[in-house]
Amino acid sequence: MKGLKNGITLRTFGEKTSVPLDIKKTVCKILDPAPFLRRVLIGVELTIVNNEVNEDISGKLRLTLPQGATVKKFEFLRAESDGTFLWYPATAVPKKRAKEIVYKEKEKGREVAAVSDVATGSNVFEIEVSPLPYQEEVKCRLESLVEGCLEDAKDFVSTYFNPGEHTETVVMVGDGETETSKNHSSEDLGGAVVGECFGKTHFICRVPGSNPKELSLKNKSSGSTRNVERIAIVWDVSASMSKTKGLVQKRCNRLKELAIRCNELLTESIKDGRSTTVAFELFTFGITVESKGVFNEVDDLIDCINEIDYDGGTDVTSLVKLISELAATSNGKREDTIDSVLVFSDGMDNLGRVPNFSSIQDSYNISFPIHCIADENEVNLRCLRSISSASPLYPGKLFTRSDESYVRGVLFPQPILKSIKTDQADDAFVEEIDDGFLCIPDHRLQTVNEPIGSNGALISGILGDGQGGPSTVSKITAEVLYGSELHHFHFQLRPKNTDGVNSDGQLTVIDNATHYFHSAIELSEIKGTGKNPVPTVTPASILGYVYAEETYRAVENYGLKAGMDMKAFCEELSLQYGFCSPESSLLMLYSIDQFLDNDILPPKGHPAYDHQKAADKRLERKEEKLKQQHTKNDGVNGEEMKVGEIGGAKNEDQIKKVFQLSRRLEEYFARKEVSNGGATPLSVQEEDEEQEQEEEEDCYNATGMDMFGGGDESEYDSDDNRAHPVMLYSCDYDDDCEGEGCSVGTGMDLFGTGDESEEDESDDDIAPVSSRCRMLSRRTACDSPPTMMASGMGVSPPAGAPPQARSNVAQVDEFYSVNSRKTE
Repeated sequence: MKGLKNGITLRTFGEKTSVPLDIKKTVCKILDPAPFLRRVLIGVELTIVNNEVNEDISGKLRLTLPQGATVKKFEFLRAESDGTFLWYPATAVPKKRAKEIVYKEKEKGREVAAVSDVATGSNVFEIEVSPLPYQEEVKCRLESLVEGCLEDAKDFVSTYFNPGEHTETVVMVGDGETETSKNHSSEDLGGAVVGECFGKTHFICRVPGSNPKELSLKNKSSGSTRNVERIAIVWDVSASMSKTKGLVQKRCNRLKELAIRCNELLTESIKDGRSTTVAFELFTFGITVESKGVFNEVDDLIDCINEIDYDGGTDVTSLVKLISELAATSNGKREDTIDSVLVFSDGMDNLGRVPNFSSIQDSYNISFPIHCIADENEVNLRCLRSISSASPLYPGKLFTRSDESYVRGVLFPQPILKSIKTDQADDAFVEEIDDGFLCIPDHRLQTVNEPIGSNGALISGILGDGQGGPSTVSKITAEVLYGSELHHFHFQLRPKNTDGVNSDGQLTVIDNATHYFHSAIELSEIKGTGKNPVPTVTPASILGYVYAEETYRAVENYGLKAGMDMKAFCEELSLQYGFCSPESSLLMLYSIDQFLDNDILPPKGHPAYDHQKAADKRLERKEEKLKQQHTKNDGVNGEEMKVGEIGGAKNEDQIKKVFQLSRRLEEYFARKEVSNGGATPLSVQEEDEEQEQEEEEDCYNATGMDMFGGGDESEYDSDDNRAHPVMLYSCDYDDDCEGEGCSVGTGMDLFGTGDESEEDESDDDIAPVSSRCRMLSRRTACDSPPTMMASGMGVSPPAGAPPQARSNVAQVDEFYSVNSRKTE
């Protein structure tokens, strides 16, 4: 195969299972709109010729992209009946449905193709290219989002494509009009970008992955080092790892460096002069786990690793039992405590499985971080992320090919994105109005606690203009912990009076606190290429792609750590932004009949998009959507809810009864304030108990249901016109809500902390309103961080997460106290 090395292979199927194809020309366009973002768009256009088979054939395009890369677009240049050529883009559909459509279309004898990832969550993709006529040039092009800097993208192109007369590489920095060089905003200090794409104003803010002040590894003044006396090495010995033998020497050198640094820190920490060296426990796993022994000398460990034979399959679920056994020191099963675990694996399970560590009986016993080494060409990052987040309290690090040492992650904890603050208006913050502003991670959480990787953390979202008017958000502030040092990163997204605050991306010290100020760079929307054959890659589109990718990753990680199935949300997101994911495939259809027969709308840019049938179908979909929005449906059975029924709006009688109940509750809490030396008098307590019983009976009789859970539902009198169930709007934020200012379904303060003048409103003015308790608690009442059990690695659950995902606050508080002692 000409023009390629080992990155892309083209195969055809028929009488000859392997037919050589000529790659006449390769054009690569590398777009780096903002170097400090460390996200690059790569467009590749291949000119392919079939010189072997004297008929139309179909081939499969298989490519290995850089780690974490995502295929955003694939197009095929197809000849029309009039001799013209048109680009046909693929459209994103659910993966299972794509397989069904491909099979059905082939049965009908129509041309069809699909692209998907080879293994769930891997960086290997496969797409069918059809047709490939005899001795005719065929062009296909794809677009992918790659994590890394411009040099990483150049290395990818030079590795997978032979440089020379058959390969043309075009590098574009900025968007053509706005030159965003590294001098504009230092890569080490982060930066921000805004731009129009996908019909909305997107933004990205980047926080660096290391302390911009570049603290020395030996500087322990920040209290960021930890002693490591025992490390468990978990080595994948399956057949898929045999091709990584060339990496063994590099891995061993880094293990030796890690052992030296561990021994230095142990020697410095021991005051009595005892000699202590780090010990290594070696485990191998394929289908089963096997212990290879304990090594007090790193050279003995390396000798054992060099003798490993690679063969067989991979069962990553076997790691669940191993990690559980390593953590079982409290019940006497292990005598030696593990301080850290290093897992060397590509994450490629034979059955595409992902280990579920939430099945461990008490995952809080995992008192050590689990780090994964992902330095191979083909890896399953989804699986490795799940392994590295096995410990809810101690986040592990994912070492990629860009990491040159294991010291930083093992001995020095990862930086933590502590919180995100904005200048969003209060009514929009509590979602009383929709200003269209969205942010990932969720800015409404009081504490985010998200670990930051080597490439830094991205804060992405939509500035947006919602139904409530334009968004007022103009500035985002991120608080980041580097060891024990707190740094503040200020990003000005829109021009606004900064009151003289520095905005040139420089470091500033204010009141002994480190601050960094950045003004966002604005990218243009679309730049035409004219007659230039380079693939059209829109500079501003990277903002939408990154937002979709970060949202997808946040939901995926939350689902893995909480043990919840978030597949439906991930699928919806990938379909909306049209990229290939474990839940979606890129389906290639050509005619309008193919789209309509399969109830799929042609994507923009497809020749069938402007067809009248497609326009009619879009109008029909729009009308159906509007109809659904104006219809109130019950979430259980889909039936329309009526006034007075459970789940529906309250009628006048129900509103009056809720109002009366709120008055009684207010009087009840007022009596509680009566004190006698800090305690409520016994007589008042007895009176309160009697009043509670009367209120309970009155409430039961008035509503026909026991609102306190103590009555008999059989006593409900269906003939009583007064017996209408009352739906109380309860606070769904559970432990985080302290009940301050909680207006629950009545338009007034039930807890007696509001303005009493509201009680004088007439009955006609009293109407149920949505509870503000959940949103207000995020800004004012969330003094404790969300549970680490649900979010793993300290990553807060997404907005709208179930209440149980925000419990166990006491365990999280314990985690912070333990962590502070360890860093000291």
